[in-house]
Amino acid sequence: MKRLVERVARYCAYVFCAVFGSVSLLACGGVEKSDYNPTADAQAQLVEAKDSAELLGKNMLVQIGGDWCPWCVRLNAFIKGDAEILEYIQQHYVWVHIYYGKDNRNEVAMKMLGNPTNMGFPVFVVCAPDGTVLHHQSTGKLEAGKGYSRRAIMSFLQAYGALPSSDSDVAVAAIPDSSASQQESGGRPEDAGE
Repeated sequence: MKRLVERVARYCAYVFCAVFGSVSLLACGGVEKSDYNPTADAQAQLVEAKDSAELLGKNMLVQIGGDWCPWCVRLNAFIKGDAEILEYIQQHYVWVHIYYGKDNRNEVAMKMLGNPTNMGFPVFVVCAPDGTVLHHQSTGKLEAGKGYSRRAIMSFLQAYGALPSSDSDVAVAAIPDSSASQQESGGRPEDAGE
């Protein structure tokens, strides 16, 4: 009986620590819900961002990754924690987060973006307001130590924040209009691995 009481007490202590620890982290800002949504319709997200970009006359900044990726979470926190970078993005881009992970590879959306997933995660894709893919950016080149370089990120954003001229390079892919994207079928392979 004594052994049973000790086991129950130990179990209750574990549960208390787990619950209290989680609540403490949330209250202190240690865990932040990111903008990556594994259940979102990535094609619809891209079409909506394209429509907004056309309306606002801005390029799109597509950020691909997920909460499973520590560097993706760090990048989000870094950008949101730097008022100047965040303001620059808001002024010059329509910023959209697209989830990619073993549970949802968003293959059709990745194809629309020129299959940038071979660059690692997170990865940026810059698109013109018409949905034309202008550039894939490995964020590894934007890192500094165990974080990100403010200077490198601002340099990248400024290089692609201006609208493309009519004599720009040939695009690798393009996001279709909303009527065309509704005809595409999106798959979520159940056995997708990273």
